[in-house]
Amino acid sequence: MKRICIVLVSLVLVQCAAPPFAYGVDDLSETVRNMYGKLEELEKKVIDQEAQINALRIELKKSKNDQSARVATEIILKKTPEEIIQIAIDKMSSGDTENARHLLNAFIKNNPQNIYVGKMEYYIGNAYFQEKKYKEAADAYLGSYEHNSNGSKSAESLHKLAQCLEKLSKMAELKEKKDELLARCQVTAKKLINDHPNYDQIASVKREFGIP
Repeated sequence: MKRICIVLVSLVLVQCAAPPFAYGVDDLSETVRNMYGKLEELEKKVIDQEAQINALRIELKKSKNDQSARVATEIILKKTPEEIIQIAIDKMSSGDTENARHLLNAFIKNNPQNIYVGKMEYYIGNAYFQEKKYKEAADAYLGSYEHNSNGSKSAESLHKLAQCLEKLSKMAELKEKKDELLARCQVTAKKLINDHPNYDQIASVKREFGIP
């Protein structure tokens, strides 16, 4: 579009630079009107093409999501929870975090009361963390801990939650929000230390968050 405008303006300037006897005022006005008319037509075509491209993108994304949902459904019907978690871990290792999340969320949706839900939410948090989506990761880690505060991933969920809060505090623009997130980070880290004294990363947690 920018190139179109430059070309048309250049043509107008060339026409204007022509000897005065080459064009009458009416001829020049008509030329300019024609050029602007062509410009409007081109703009409309570009807008229409952009709308078609956006529609195609939406359709492709929907098709991809539908396919991911079908694959996830097939897996959760055939595999045990532990096998599903391992498949998700393998997907994350290869960088396919989105489909890893789809798979774990599909299981949770179909089995909301299953004892593995908390563990799966932990790995959903890991997928978001890998994508640097720390708000979504924090929500997943918190959900994991709330589902099973004494589960195999409870201490790790608190550790990761504290890391997310610290990263979000660094990204916050307002001082009040930054301070709030840092305070929550400290509370989470201290809760981890107090509630899970046998966690094998306790020394690392203390150093990481400056807790004596």
